[in-house]
Amino acid sequence: MLTETSKGIVFEPARCTQCGGCLAACKTGSLKALPTAHGLFHISWHEENCNRCLACIRTCPAHRLPLAGFDPAKLDGALGFSLAFARDRQVRSHASSGGAGRLLVKTALGSGLANLAYTLKNAAAYPWAEGCFWQRGDDIASMPNSMYLPILVMKNLRLQERQNSLLVVGTPCQLMAAEVLAGKKADRLFKVAIYCKQQKDFRATEYYAKRLKIPKGGEAPGSIHEVAYRGEGWPGRVLVNQRSLAWEQAAGVPFGKRLWRVPGCRFCPDAFGLNVDLTLLDPWGIRQKNPLGETLVVAWTSEGLELLEASGGELQIEGISPEDGKSAINLGDMCRKATLVNYYLGRPVALRARLAGIGEQFQGRMYETLLGRFSLPSIIHKLIAHAPDLRDVFLPKLHSCTRRRQ
Repeated sequence: MLTETSKGIVFEPARCTQCGGCLAACKTGSLKALPTAHGLFHISWHEENCNRCLACIRTCPAHRLPLAGFDPAKLDGALGFSLAFARDRQVRSHASSGGAGRLLVKTALGSGLANLAYTLKNAAAYPWAEGCFWQRGDDIASMPNSMYLPILVMKNLRLQERQNSLLVVGTPCQLMAAEVLAGKKADRLFKVAIYCKQQKDFRATEYYAKRLKIPKGGEAPGSIHEVAYRGEGWPGRVLVNQRSLAWEQAAGVPFGKRLWRVPGCRFCPDAFGLNVDLTLLDPWGIRQKNPLGETLVVAWTSEGLELLEASGGELQIEGISPEDGKSAINLGDMCRKATLVNYYLGRPVALRARLAGIGEQFQGRMYETLLGRFSLPSIIHKLIAHAPDLRDVFLPKLHSCTRRRQ
C-alpha cells in the first residue's frame, strides 16, 4: 500500500496486495518494483521524478478493501447462478475449471461486445505470466490457468486511446485498481472477478516442489523452471518441472491453513469482488472430481448476463438454483475472514475475534516453520490439513459477518 507522508510516498508491504496498479498509474516513472524474498515485490519511490499527482495512491485498492465488509445477503442479490464449461473437450480438460474465463474473453471480443480485453498472458520468465491486452483473433491458448504466486497483473494496464468497451478479468483487488485505471478511458467497462480468498507468495510453490522431491536451488525461482498450478481435469494437478501432484494433496495445507499468504490478503473481506459483473469460482461441494471441469458463475448485473449470452456458442451454460449455488460457497469461512480484518488493522475487537487472530498467527508461524525446515512424509501433510484450525475454534459455525464502519 502506498500512502503520502511528510517524507513523501511511503510503501507499506504489510498491506500490499501485489496488484501492480500503482505502477500503471504512475506516468513519470517514479515507482519501481523490486523483487524481494518469497517472490514478493517492494515498491520503491523516487522523489526526483515525482510530480505528487497521487494517482498511485488513488489507484491502490488497499485503502478501500477493509471498508468493503461482507454480508452473506449479498448473494440474494445475484441475478443468477450457472455452471459453465467449454464445449470443446480439449479446452475444457486443459483449463483450471472448464475454460469459462478464457472463453468469456474470446467470445466478448469476437462478438464485438468488448473491443479490447485485459488479463494474464503466459511469459517465459518468472513469474511466468504478466498482464496484457487482448484483441479479437488472439490465441487464447497463451492465456494461463490459475496462477498462485505474486504477479503484478495490473502494471501494464495503460490505455493509450479511449475505448468503447473494455473487459478486465482479475481478482477483486486487481479489479478495484482496474476500475480506477480504466474507468475514465473506457465508455463501457466489463469486470469479471476470479473468486479469491487468499493469494500465495512463492513459498507455496516451493512447498509443492518439496513434496515432489525437487531440490531447492537459491533464490526464487531457483531450480523451479516450469510450473502449471491447475489443469488436466478438475480440480486438476500441480505440475512442477514435469512432476505432478493432485491438486487436493497440494492445496490442502497451504490453502486450508492459510499459509504463505500475500500480506495484503488479510484485509480483503469480499472474495466475490465489488461492483463486478460476473464472479467465477470452483464448484466445490456440488461437483465431484472429473477429467474435464466446470466453472460456477455468479451473475451480478445485466452486463454480466450479456457476457454469458454472448459466449453461448462456445460455452455450455447450465442454470442452477440459488440454493445449489450457495452450497458451493463456504460462507462461514468468508465471514470468519471478514471478522478478523479489524484485528489485523489493530482496531479494538471482541475477545473471541482477538483470540482467533492470535491463534491464526501462531498456527501459521508454526506450520510454516515446520514445513519449511523438514521433509515430512505424506501422512503428516494429510494430518496437518485435517488438524483443528485455531481460528475456527474461536469462531465456530460463523454464518454472519461483523459489519465494519470507518
